[in-house]
Order: sequence, then structure tokens, then C-alpha cells
Amino acid sequence: MNTPEELLAGAGKSFHLAGKFLPAGRRRAATQLYAFCRGLDDLADETGDAAQIETIATALEINDTSNPLAALYLTLENPDPAPAIALTRALRDDTGPTQIADERALLRYCHGVAGTVGLMMARVLGATEPAAAYHAIDLGIALQMTNIARDTREDADHDRRYLPATWLDLPPASIRRAPERVHQAALRCLVLAEPYYASGLAGLAYLPPESRRGILIAAKVYREIGEELRRRGPHRTNDRVVVPAWRKATLVAGALLGAAPWPNGKPVHDITLHRELDHLVGVHS
Repeated sequence: MNTPEELLAGAGKSFHLAGKFLPAGRRRAATQLYAFCRGLDDLADETGDAAQIETIATALEINDTSNPLAALYLTLENPDPAPAIALTRALRDDTGPTQIADERALLRYCHGVAGTVGLMMARVLGATEPAAAYHAIDLGIALQMTNIARDTREDADHDRRYLPATWLDLPPASIRRAPERVHQAALRCLVLAEPYYASGLAGLAYLPPESRRGILIAAKVYREIGEELRRRGPHRTNDRVVVPAWRKATLVAGALLGAAPWPNGKPVHDITLHRELDHLVGVHS
């Protein structure tokens, strides 16, 4: 089994870059959390074994560290099991064919597989105020929407369509044959992500100062994937869109030297961003 550091370096390139700008202790905890989340995601994608994933949720519920994947999370300092259990069960429910119905279902899916990760990451990075959770959820949702816009073709090959049917009423098998329609729906997803990015970035004010720039770098690099999608258009030749190295360097420099996107005071969270997330873990209600 790869170490958490090896997993991050190999699979989480944007977050590996961001980790270089975190304090050592926070970086170790964030890397361990990444390994937990990545392990769950790989299990859902590669085996599709919902029962096996459910055993991890059960281990988290009963604090069973004999399960190696659950132990990655449970051995973090003062872990909150609720978002980890919610993530695990969201991934359990995402192991088969998927066709998202509408915008509400999209937002709730993004909360389950990524907003929960934001909650956990905020905790390991030292956020303590309750309002930090709302902004952390928003950043997770924004990042997941970028994933969805980028990965339409790969997801369709696995019989999954996360773009809502109310935007794009096509079965996954038809995705590759309708590039213009798919691209327009993907751009709509990126537009929907923007207020969540804005909220997530403003919420970095709730992190300790030494943790803010690393997450800002990760968010800026990930957000740029959407700009690459726009530039390349519907007939891009590669399924996976990546940010060029020179552009990453520019974004890092801007994040380190430019004005901070968070206010001098603590921002007030826009409760309407969570209007469709009622009864989910950690949301502003």
C-alpha cells in the first residue's frame, strides 16, 4: 500500500502543490485525510462494492481502527465521525449507474462526496468557529462541480451522468456524441460553482493564518481547470483537462503575493447557498 504522501504526490497534484505551503503538522494531517478520502473514492470507482464500503461506514460509527481505511481517519486528532460517515455512504450510493435528475440533486450529491471533505479538512487545518463549516462545505461543492464539468466523458464511460437532466437530458451512452450540448451544460455547472467558490474563499478567514495560503493555492489551481475547459471548447482532443505548469506557477505567485480574497473580518455566510441541502451534515439551516 502506498503511503499517504505517495498517494497525494501521484493522484492529488493540485493538493500536493498546496501542501507545500502548509505548516508541517497541518500538512501531515491533511495528507492523511486525503489518503482516507482517496482510498474511499478508489474503492467506489474500482470495485463498486457497496457492501465493502458500508463496512467502513460501520467501522467509523463504532470507532473500529482495525479497518485500515477507517483507521486513517479515526487516528487523526479529535476526528468528527459524522462527515466521514456521510462521505462514505455518499460514495456507497454512487457505485452504480448514475443519472442526476435536477439541480437540487446535483447540489446534494456534491455535498455528500465533497462538501463533507471540506468539513473534515477545515477541522484538520485548525478551524474552530462553527461558521467555518459552512464556507468549507461551499468550497468542497465548488471543487466537485469543477470535477463534474471536466469529467463528463470519463464519467459517461462508467454509465454516469452528473450534469442534471434538466440541463442535459441524455443517457450517458450519448454523451460523447453530443459535444456541443455537453459543453454548454458543463459551462452551466461552472457558473453554478462560482458563488460557492466565492463563499469558500471568503471563508478562509476562519482558518489560522498559516493554513490559508495553501488552500487558496489549491482552490485557484482547481478553479483554473474550468477556465481551461472554456478555452478548449466542446471539441477538445483530450478527455482530461489540466492546467499548464506555467499557469500554475502564475497562480501560486498570485496567491502568495496578491491581495487576499478573504475580508479583514469574518464573513457572514449566505444561507441561500444551502437552501437545497436541508438536513445534511454541517449545513447552514
